[in-house]
Amino acid sequence: MKPITLTMSAFGPYADKTVLQMDKLGENGLYLITGDTGAGKTTIFDAITFALYGEPSGDKREVSMLRSKYAKPETPTFVELTFSYKGKEYYIKRNPEYERPKVHGEGLTSEKANAELHLPDGRIVTKYKEVNKEIEEIIGVDKNQFSQIAMIAQGDFLKLLLATTDERQRIFQKIFHTRLYHVLQDKLKAEASALRNECSDIENSIEQYKRGIAVGKNESVYSELTRALDNPTDTKEIIELLATAIENEKQNQTNLSRQSEKLVAEIEEITKLIVKVQGWEKARKDIENGRRMLDESLDKCEKLEAESDRWQQMKPQLDDLAVSIAKIENDILQYEELDSILEDGKSRRQKLDSNLELLGYLKTSAESLSSEQQKLDNERDGLNDVGERKVNCESKMSMLDDKLRRLSELEKSAKELETLGLKCDAQKEKLNSLLDVYKRASKTYDEQFSLYLSEQAGILAHELVPGEPCPVCGSKEHPKPAEKSYHAPTSEQLDIYKDSVTKSMNESNEAAKEASQLSGMLDTKEKELKRALCDNGLSDDIGSACLNISSAKSDTKKELDGVKKQLEELTGLHNRKLKIDKLLPDIRSKLDETREKISTVSAAISVAEAEIKALRDNYNTLKSKLSYSSAKEAVNAKSELVSKRDSIKQGIETATDAVVKEKQNVVRYESAIKEMTKLLDGSYEVDLNELYEQQDDLKKQQQEILSSQKSIHTIIKNNEYIRDNLSEQNANLVKTSESWQMVKALSDTANGTLSQKEKVMLETYVQMTFFDRIINRANTRFMVMTGGQYELKRQATASNNKNQSGLELSVIDHYNGSERSVKTLSGGESFKASLSLALGLSDEIQMNAGGIKLDTMFVDEGFGSLDEESLSQAINALIGLSHGNRLVGIISHVNELKERIDKQIVVTKDKTGSSSVRIVE
Repeated sequence: MKPITLTMSAFGPYADKTVLQMDKLGENGLYLITGDTGAGKTTIFDAITFALYGEPSGDKREVSMLRSKYAKPETPTFVELTFSYKGKEYYIKRNPEYERPKVHGEGLTSEKANAELHLPDGRIVTKYKEVNKEIEEIIGVDKNQFSQIAMIAQGDFLKLLLATTDERQRIFQKIFHTRLYHVLQDKLKAEASALRNECSDIENSIEQYKRGIAVGKNESVYSELTRALDNPTDTKEIIELLATAIENEKQNQTNLSRQSEKLVAEIEEITKLIVKVQGWEKARKDIENGRRMLDESLDKCEKLEAESDRWQQMKPQLDDLAVSIAKIENDILQYEELDSILEDGKSRRQKLDSNLELLGYLKTSAESLSSEQQKLDNERDGLNDVGERKVNCESKMSMLDDKLRRLSELEKSAKELETLGLKCDAQKEKLNSLLDVYKRASKTYDEQFSLYLSEQAGILAHELVPGEPCPVCGSKEHPKPAEKSYHAPTSEQLDIYKDSVTKSMNESNEAAKEASQLSGMLDTKEKELKRALCDNGLSDDIGSACLNISSAKSDTKKELDGVKKQLEELTGLHNRKLKIDKLLPDIRSKLDETREKISTVSAAISVAEAEIKALRDNYNTLKSKLSYSSAKEAVNAKSELVSKRDSIKQGIETATDAVVKEKQNVVRYESAIKEMTKLLDGSYEVDLNELYEQQDDLKKQQQEILSSQKSIHTIIKNNEYIRDNLSEQNANLVKTSESWQMVKALSDTANGTLSQKEKVMLETYVQMTFFDRIINRANTRFMVMTGGQYELKRQATASNNKNQSGLELSVIDHYNGSERSVKTLSGGESFKASLSLALGLSDEIQMNAGGIKLDTMFVDEGFGSLDEESLSQAINALIGLSHGNRLVGIISHVNELKERIDKQIVVTKDKTGSSSVRIVE
């Protein structure tokens, strides 16, 4: 990559637009960038870096600081760079995002960041990130790599020269991207730690399981197991002892089961005997109670039979009660018939009253309808001719409407005639004006034409040319030509006068034609208006036509209003007549219907009155034949007789049932005593309390065995669970320990923590390879700069095995054959070493980036610390660096360099703080 043209506008100290034609510096060799401190020498490299990558070269300057504080508000901030790479030319323009003062008004405004890249094939890339991506693909390096390759920054590589192994690790990690090896180291270390923790967790789990082992009693294996748990013992041995203990407990469990089965059989036998003895005791008590209850039942049976005889003697009364109840029931039916007659009479009375009320209403309605009919008949007789009067009125109104319309048209025609007359008068005035103009123009033209004719000799003489023949006489000599009057017009002026006459004549002719047309139209309109006035009975005087028409319209409107009012009244009367014609048939129909209803209702009333009288007679006849005064009194008498009858029946049934039931009890008691007596056959005397004591002893023995079985079962399950988990965890521990030992060995190797070994990490080992190549490249220049005295060397081992090593640097002094630390070099020697190391690093980065080609380099180092001989050696080394097609720029203000290097970029800062540049070829 080689810059061709660099343009900076309002960038850093460059307030104005500054153009730097860098192709004037040639294709190769050294050039000097010189100027005052702070003038902006390094800013040139910042501008190139910003144009390519959108960021300045160093870490101390931010993009937001690139806007020049000396720039005018209207001056934009941007950088343009035209550069060549591998024979192709590229153009790029960038501006940062920045705030600038507003051009108009107060305050700041924001300018957005933009980028634009023109490619050799004509394509233009505009998006900020896409431009960055395209530049990295073209050049082959990112911004950090470009800054390290293309710029040997002031003081940075002296730090690299004097750095410790740890410091160089961080520097090389950033430059050569070796962090992935560091990440691998950390992952191995973390995995080893995790596996170690996992082993500890498994060991703790095993110890916890060991503490959970349940120890039984009177077992020799448990004493061995307890001893193994109290002392450091292999887990496998404990698992074996635990398995033996579990088998012993299972055998104990079997023995206890046999003892439990024997006790269960004994308990069943004694329980059966207890139940039998309890049955004998219960039978004796039941026999005693049965005999007592039998005696009581026999006594009760005698008493119930006496009571039953008493109720049987009352049976004859039931027949008499049945006859009396039947008679009352028959009377009750008669009372129901009386109630029915009474209800029927009430219903007929209500209907009769309703008909009487309806009859009164119908008679009133008939009178009202008859009166209304007579009234409407009289009103209609007065409206017989209203239809004819309405038609006549409508005809008259139509005639007046037509007359009013014709008068309006006449009024419109009169007004149009008046307007046309005014227009005709105006046209005549215009014609007279144009005729006056024509006369004046014609007079002027005649006067000028006469003057022109009288001055023809002077005009011809004025046009004579010496040596040319006269158009009149042909003579080429003109001794005394005629004089031309000052007031005589030329032919061109005369043409103007003539055009004026022609124009005014044409305008007057057009005006006369239009006046004639208007006059003809006016005559025609007047004749038409007079004829129309006569037709409508008005005077044909045109002057008073508008007034006469307006008066006629007014009279016609008044007459029309009166007719309209009359028509409204007749329309109302006509509508009333139509309504009466519609109402009368309905009223006649309703009147006839009402009279018919009156006849029907009167007949119904006569029938109802006869029926009510018949019902009243029948009611009185039936009531005289009954024994009780009311149906309620009859029902109460029946209820008393029924209650007495039911009481006698219930007493007989109850007494009979009681006798039968008690005799059944006697039979049941006798049978029960007989059965209980049979149960006692073969019984004998046994002490029941002694049997209970024997049963309790056996159950207690059984409970002790069950408790022992439960305890042994818990121990077996617990120890089986612990045995299984111990086996599983022990296998996990073996497997995890093997993994941990392997990963720990890898971690210790990668992290350089192997005991009694050199402390070199994997990342450092990779960096050592890069460092060796950098040192080899650096020594090709360092040997030249020091006249073959010094050579850089990587120190293979550290002074002890406790610290990290592998990137320490020493120097070999070939003059005395010694090797010592680079920190012992003088200031000038340190500069040469750091410059050589920087150039070697730049070469290595380019090779590591895939053989990229950067034909431009900047060196910003302290040449002021070198003596004259060292300065010459350094320049010679840089000249060797610029061989081929490379251009090397040295940023310095050392005067000796100005004398030695011809091509220069001179940066100047004025009193305002703004900078400018010029190229010295």
